[in-house]
Amino acid sequence: MSGTGQTVTSYDPYRQENLGYVSIPRCQGCGSERQEVWKEFEDRTIVKCGECGFLFLNPRPDQTSLQAFYEPLSSYDYEVEGKPYVECETDFIKAYHLQLERIEGVVRKGRLLEVGSALGYFLEASRQRGWEPFGVEISRDGAEHCRRKYGIEVYCGEVRQAGFPSGYFDCVVSIHTLEHVDDPFLFVQDCARVLRLGGILVIEIPYVRDDEAPEDLDEGAGMPAHLSFFTEETLRSLVESRGFSVLDVERGENLRITAKKAPSETSTDGPALARLYESLIHLGETLFEKGCSVEALECFQLLTNLFPKEGEIYNNIGSVYWAAGDREMAIRCFLKAGSLDGMHWETLLNLVLVSKETGNEEVVKPFIEGYRNRYPDSPKARELQHLLRT
Repeated sequence: MSGTGQTVTSYDPYRQENLGYVSIPRCQGCGSERQEVWKEFEDRTIVKCGECGFLFLNPRPDQTSLQAFYEPLSSYDYEVEGKPYVECETDFIKAYHLQLERIEGVVRKGRLLEVGSALGYFLEASRQRGWEPFGVEISRDGAEHCRRKYGIEVYCGEVRQAGFPSGYFDCVVSIHTLEHVDDPFLFVQDCARVLRLGGILVIEIPYVRDDEAPEDLDEGAGMPAHLSFFTEETLRSLVESRGFSVLDVERGENLRITAKKAPSETSTDGPALARLYESLIHLGETLFEKGCSVEALECFQLLTNLFPKEGEIYNNIGSVYWAAGDREMAIRCFLKAGSLDGMHWETLLNLVLVSKETGNEEVVKPFIEGYRNRYPDSPKARELQHLLRT
């Protein structure tokens, strides 16, 4: 079975409106056109990729139809154990405290991003525990509810549109969201970009067991809301293919995977490499803070031998040289860091510092403009431009 990629119109008896549908000609995971019907229902067909085994809805509602479905606050009218979700704030926040406690066992508190933040219950729980929370939510009313009630910044849209710098977050969480997104492979790749090395990704989804579709397949009052269907094997494969090392898998009513972002140099032991990287970066930064510049440089230089493609290391080396007064070497290191990762926030801030201190805006202009061109409406792009002018 293969699709044409053309949008067709279908009538949904549950929502009493016309929906746009689009077919998917190729597997988003491996690109294969080989598809076979896995499960058929009255109003939907799930196909299986003949190459990698990925399961997905085909055809499926187009983005316009999905956006219209998720947009209003009424999309949260569903019940959880007989109680409207909008009235479950206390219960969910209490449960999320327990989840966050486990997350804090494997990563330090810092910036946290929840993708698919709904009404903000998880974000509020993280704020109460001392995290700096951010959200991404496709529902405009849901995002506004969180901003208004909890005062937490939520971007309405998708991660790739939000303009977050690379390496900005210590933890990214996605709870019952991956199965709803149009391209889960690009979704996890976007999460990887905004996570720092050693940062943690937590994904929780309904999953396929014993070749049976998840029980909540019909979630959405007839709207085919779930676009992808994962087994433990296919979710693990997706996460690992985007640069993560799986730390833990919890199987129950839902599947929950906790993974650590590993360095770009692949290895059979990603978690060990990630721990080594984190330890050496922390040691170098601690030595630098204590005024041991020579020892800090030795630590960072060792890291460049082990991980030559990581811009963060060259940015740290540049910071040491800048503090020591060797601006020429510092600028060379900052430019090297920018060439490896022009979206890294600390590198961009240091490049702005270079421009202001030396009066040479041309040296940093390509990086600042690159960021602004990629994310023209991003608050961070505006912040960079403001810093450059003040």
